[in-house]
Amino acid sequence: MLETNSSFGKDPSSPPSCVGHGVHFYTEVDEVARCMVDHVRGALGIGQAAMLLSTPQHMMAFDREVERCKLDYSKAVYEGRLVICNAQRLLDRFCQDSMPDERRFRAILGGQLRMLMHRYSGVSIYSEVVMLLMASGHFEKAMHLEHMWNVLAADRKFDLLCSYPQDLFKGDERGLMMPKVLAIHQYSISPSQQIGPVEQAVPSAA
Repeated sequence: MLETNSSFGKDPSSPPSCVGHGVHFYTEVDEVARCMVDHVRGALGIGQAAMLLSTPQHMMAFDREVERCKLDYSKAVYEGRLVICNAQRLLDRFCQDSMPDERRFRAILGGQLRMLMHRYSGVSIYSEVVMLLMASGHFEKAMHLEHMWNVLAADRKFDLLCSYPQDLFKGDERGLMMPKVLAIHQYSISPSQQIGPVEQAVPSAA
């Protein structure tokens, strides 16, 4: 999987970078790929490391978008500056009976972040890990994991963008989760790539 050698700089046509803990709502796979490329390019362009915690389907889309943009991330992957993980396998490592275990989570993610922060000026993460819990119907466990990310960020100081398909919030029960998802994030990116505070995020689908 791929890395930039010459053009680390961010594409001026892409949305501006945000810091902190954000949420990306999307409707198409291509939106995920573009957002991931922007996320990686923005982090590497300012001397940070980047982590992609994604599904195989979306990583293939990321690779296609990287090729379309004529970028090369192989050097950053080789150097450990771009870390790519299968989101489901990572989730399985720190969950027990679908419940995120805080000790395992901190050991695995905290350890990786500590190593990257020792080498680089910061770390920017694009993650679909919480989405996988939500998609399998574990709503409260997903929110617990979001909270665990916030606790970890309190002493690790990284930037995190969580990704959710907008269709995940269709239906009465799942629609009720939207306010909780918004409340635990600092900003949102809508399917139109508009960035704003959480109160401007896309509403839940009926």
